[in-house]
Amino acid sequence: AVACVGGVEMPRREFNSARARDADGELQVCKHFVRLGECLYGSECRYEHPPQEELRQKRIAYERKRCPGGRLAVRNENRASELRYWLLTHFGRDVLCRGSGVLDIAGGKGELSFELLNINRIPVTVIDPRPLYVDKYERKWSRGYFHRQTPLNARFNDVARDPDSTQQSPARCPPSVRLFFEPYVYDDSMPAQDRLALYSRAARRAQASRWTRQGLVLDDTLVNPNDYSEKQQPARPEHVPPFDELIRLVRDCSVLVGMHPDQAAEPLVDAAIALRKPFAVLPCCTYSKAFQNRRNPDGSVVTRYEDLVDYLVRKDSRIRRETLSFEGKNVLLYGDLSLE
Repeated sequence: AVACVGGVEMPRREFNSARARDADGELQVCKHFVRLGECLYGSECRYEHPPQEELRQKRIAYERKRCPGGRLAVRNENRASELRYWLLTHFGRDVLCRGSGVLDIAGGKGELSFELLNINRIPVTVIDPRPLYVDKYERKWSRGYFHRQTPLNARFNDVARDPDSTQQSPARCPPSVRLFFEPYVYDDSMPAQDRLALYSRAARRAQASRWTRQGLVLDDTLVNPNDYSEKQQPARPEHVPPFDELIRLVRDCSVLVGMHPDQAAEPLVDAAIALRKPFAVLPCCTYSKAFQNRRNPDGSVVTRYEDLVDYLVRKDSRIRRETLSFEGKNVLLYGDLSLE
């Protein structure tokens, strides 16, 4: 039997017939059915598929869930996987594995790079001023979370493994370069001495920076220690390569990728243009106060997310855009700038 999701026929999957219930004994609702109006498991799904009118009410309630702070909740917990699926579909594994592999710019917590390296065996390096913490993903790996095959993700999983096996190979931590990704990395028009000086300065700034609820700041600018948002635990060993090695790493990379890279979104696009590299980036915050030089066609400063997307697209006629299937900042800009 098959099911049709998004116009694509997929095989139905047999599922545990035991019905899922909450602590009060009530049947739990299938979140996929609520969101999409369909489910690959069909009548075999453990969760409830409510009738149309009840479904409409549950969908309204689901969409109005809010965070503890009062903001509307944004369901983007699978955004790294969604981007990984897109990269594998659009560029293909062979392209992603070329040269020094994928560069994950401002990779943050390292979720995307962790999945590329461990699930798809694609070489990847994170460049980010923050330390890399992948403990959460290592725990998921050890429990077989990443290998619970479904019809939708099976073709994106290159590592077949029994999640119940006691002989599980340990996950690998992606290499991490703790640096700010700035023009000194890719701009060959800059004098070599200036680039080297900026590289040394960027390395020192990265070591002195911490991620807080106010963004990335220097340690001595923190007023309240409680402002820290990253876990207070030893960071993984970090490699700050010699400048020449860094340049080779960037020049030999297969694809430049950025998942909500904050201030690094524009440098990532500029690097792809300068080095004629394929890239894919999901822009997020505008940081308009820090980037007053970004201007709209009417001369106003870029302050909105939509304006930032348009600003980046205007940099090269080969840049395209696509919307990924998660909530929030989900507009993907991409292009193979090695092609004329």
